Amino acid sequence: MQARQIATDAADANMDVLRDLAKKRYFERRQFQESERVGPPPRKCYFCNKAFHRRDRCPARGKFCFFVQGKGSLE
Repeated sequence: MQARQIATDAADANMDVLRDLAKKRYFERRQFQESERVGPPPRKCYFCNKAFHRRDRCPARGKFCFFVQGKGSLE
C-alpha cells in the first residue's frame, strides 16, 4: 500500500513539473510572437511584388512575364 502511495506521489510531482514546463513554453512562445508584431505587414503590388503603388505607376504595366505567360506581371 505504501509503495502505491509513493508511486502516486511521484506521478503527481511529475505531472506538476510537466504542467509548469508547458506553461513556461506557452508564455515564452506568446511573448516571442508578440515581440514579432511590429505592425501590419507592408502592402505589396500584386503585379510586380514591390512596395504598393498605383497601378498606372507599376513598372510591370505593359511588360510581358515569361513565368505567367502574360502581360502586366513580373513574376
